[in-house]
Amino acid sequence: MLLMLLAAACSSCCAVLCLITIGPQRVERWAQPLSLAAAGLLLTLAFAHLIPEALHEGANAHTLGLCALVTVLILCCAEMLLSSGTKNRAHGHGHAHSHALANGAGGLLAGTLLHTFCDGVMLAAAFAADVNLGLAVTAAVFAHELPQEIGDYALLLTLGFTRVQAFAVNGAALLGMVSGALLSALILDVIEPLLPYILAVSAASFIYVALSDLLPRLKHTHGKAQLTGRLLCLLGGALLAFIISHH
Repeated sequence: MLLMLLAAACSSCCAVLCLITIGPQRVERWAQPLSLAAAGLLLTLAFAHLIPEALHEGANAHTLGLCALVTVLILCCAEMLLSSGTKNRAHGHGHAHSHALANGAGGLLAGTLLHTFCDGVMLAAAFAADVNLGLAVTAAVFAHELPQEIGDYALLLTLGFTRVQAFAVNGAALLGMVSGALLSALILDVIEPLLPYILAVSAASFIYVALSDLLPRLKHTHGKAQLTGRLLCLLGGALLAFIISHH
């Protein structure tokens, strides 16, 4: 339980530490390679570990596939519906803090809370299936969430938050992740029959997040050197997933 809670708090605490000690500008230089490595981690965990683990639990393969499909479709629809909201937030630069919540900051914080709560549930499910798998999922969530939280911190600044207030996004992420993991762990006996389906949903969400983030970056690559570097980051993340989750 303690290991799982520490894993859930890892990404938010590290994001705060990086912002305080290094600064957002320097950290942003590492955001792209880190996100590409995260894509490799997520894809490898989904195809090589989460899906096989879900099948190993004995659930119906067709039902698991349907769960994965529904998850991807829901995520696609959610992103399309929220894309206009993202544009509205980007146009909020220079507004006073009193208008920041109405200008998109409230939705950003609520979305962060919900997203990380789901990540916490997935993290608890991974630890319930296997400790090594849980550690691998922790690494993937960390690599994905760290640049995301730093980017959201910068966005809150443009919406009128002060630097101290912008750390609210890290607080929301920490609260969501820890509460999701803790709640799932406490009711594990109740949801244990659903574990294979939670793993299938986790795998589908990992695949969607990885490809939606990865494909645009590879599509807009300029030059062979840049393409090679990005592919190495991707393969490095995949290799790391095999090393961490090996059992």
